[in-house]
Amino acid sequence: MSSLPEGILKSCFSKRVLLLYAIALDRPLIVPLPTLSLDIKDLNKAIKLRNVTERIITQRLSAGCRLFVAYTKGNPVGYLFSSISCCTVDEIERKLYVMPGECYFYDAYTYPEYRGRGIYPYLLSFAARFFQRQAFHHALIFSLSQNQSSSKGIQKAGFASYGTVEFFNLLGRRFWRCRAKNGHIKSHFDDQKSSAQ
Repeated sequence: MSSLPEGILKSCFSKRVLLLYAIALDRPLIVPLPTLSLDIKDLNKAIKLRNVTERIITQRLSAGCRLFVAYTKGNPVGYLFSSISCCTVDEIERKLYVMPGECYFYDAYTYPEYRGRGIYPYLLSFAARFFQRQAFHHALIFSLSQNQSSSKGIQKAGFASYGTVEFFNLLGRRFWRCRAKNGHIKSHFDDQKSSAQ
C-alpha cells in the first residue's frame, strides 16, 4: 500500500499553534537596547519595504493601522504594524476584534541581514511606549509556536504569555480552540465572546 505524498498529506491535514502575548501598559516598560543605532518612525504613508507591497501598506493605513519603521543610517531595517480595530490574523484565518484601550501588533519583519541585533524587541518596546503615552492599557502580539526567535524577541520586550490558539485544517474543514488565561484582555476572536475563558 503506497502512502500519500507529503504535499497532499499536508493539504489534507494541518495544525498550527498560535502563542498569545500581552503587556500591561499601566506600568514602566522594558526598553531592550539594540546593538546598532536605530531611529524609529511612525509613518502615515506607504513606502518601499521588503516583504510587503505598497498597496497593502496603503490599505492598512487607510483602515486606521499604524506603521512603525526602524531605520539605521537612513535605511529601513525592520517594521511593525499595529491595529486598534478589527484585524485578520492570517495564521489562524480568524478575525481579532481589538477592544478599546488595547492595541494589536502584527506583521513584524526584520531584514535578514540585520537579525540578531535586537531590532525586533526594541521596535516592540517603542510601539508599546507610543500607545502607553496615549493611555492604552494593553498591547497584544501573537506568534506561531515554531517561530522561536519571534517568541524570544517578544519576551525580551517584556510581553508575557496569556494563552494559545490551536488551529486545525482537516480536509478543508477548519477547527480552532482558544485557551486564554488573562481576564484583563478583552480583545477576542470572532465566534468567541471573550478571550478570557
